[in-house]
Amino acid sequence: MKILVVDDESDFETLIIERFRKEIGAGQYEFLFAPNGLVALQKLREHQDVRIVLTDINMPEMDGLTLLSKIAPHNPLRKVIVISAYGDMKNIRAAMNQGAVDFITKPVDFKDLKLTVEKVALQVSAMLDAWNKNAELTEANRMLNEANQLKTELLSIAAHDLKNPLQSIIGFAELIRESVTQMPHAETDEDLKRIVQWSERISQASQRMLSLIKDLLDTAALENGKLRITLAVADVSQITESVVMQNKDVAERKGQKIRLMLQPDCLAKVDSKRFYEVVDNLISNAIKYSPLGKIITVSCQKISRNQNGISNTYILLAVKDEGQGLTESDMTKLFGKFQRLSAQPTGGEGSTGLGLAIVKELVQLQGGRVWAESEGIGKGTTFFVELPAV
Repeated sequence: MKILVVDDESDFETLIIERFRKEIGAGQYEFLFAPNGLVALQKLREHQDVRIVLTDINMPEMDGLTLLSKIAPHNPLRKVIVISAYGDMKNIRAAMNQGAVDFITKPVDFKDLKLTVEKVALQVSAMLDAWNKNAELTEANRMLNEANQLKTELLSIAAHDLKNPLQSIIGFAELIRESVTQMPHAETDEDLKRIVQWSERISQASQRMLSLIKDLLDTAALENGKLRITLAVADVSQITESVVMQNKDVAERKGQKIRLMLQPDCLAKVDSKRFYEVVDNLISNAIKYSPLGKIITVSCQKISRNQNGISNTYILLAVKDEGQGLTESDMTKLFGKFQRLSAQPTGGEGSTGLGLAIVKELVQLQGGRVWAESEGIGKGTTFFVELPAV
């Protein structure tokens, strides 16, 4: 460790070298010397790695207190020990107030000086270790952030480029199905029936892939802060009804019924397109994880809540299913990314593990909150979305 000794007594340099000969020889300490504060500042500029400054207070040209004021605030890894006469306690207190970590009184007891230097050196070493570890962690965190940013950008590009061919696959599969069903004798020709079935499977598989890509794109946009939210007053009940109509055929294919209980004029400030996605995700999940023939209840109503003597009105959307319910473990990871819960799709549907994480982000961006309640396995689940009413 490099130590700068600042003292105008030339004999003090000789004494330091003799008293610390063993430590100098072992490479434990390296000493530099300066006769006053001005020279000391020059030495510090030349030797940025000086960790301990041992300085007298009373010196010509620049005293120890002035030197201390110029170096102590600028380098937390450099510690100052002051030397002064025992009777000069006023200056010693001033030095300690300015950042000195310890002091030695004259005449110098070199045994005491060695112990003091050793103690301060240990403090500096501990601080250097902590500083280096923090720097390593900061660099590692920077590299991780860069890697994550690159991953997100690559994911976004790949997902975006996959959307167009998938749209084509879906479109042509629908054209095949429609063309075949319009052919004469289509209802009795077994080959034509198989073509219809295959085209439907192509369409369904492509829709699942498109849903995955959409979730990946939304997640990438959310992580990058690039998802634009435009809030405007809208009727949440009307948005919810539109989503239900869109999902009605899917529910009917599983023998499920969607029961609607919507109050009119449930007005809130939302991004209609993004809130549609929220409701669609929750209703799609209810259909996906509910057994055949069950009822899904979707409600939207105004509620009032008194908080600190002030009554506030909210819009409460609820999607209740009669499905598999949630365990305590499920509840802890419900809105996390790429989470797998205990419930499984009941019709062979796929799941990205991103839907509910996206729902939470979108709801929060629109000033609301989302949560789920379940009494346990086999007792169904209700998802709630609450928004401030207008």
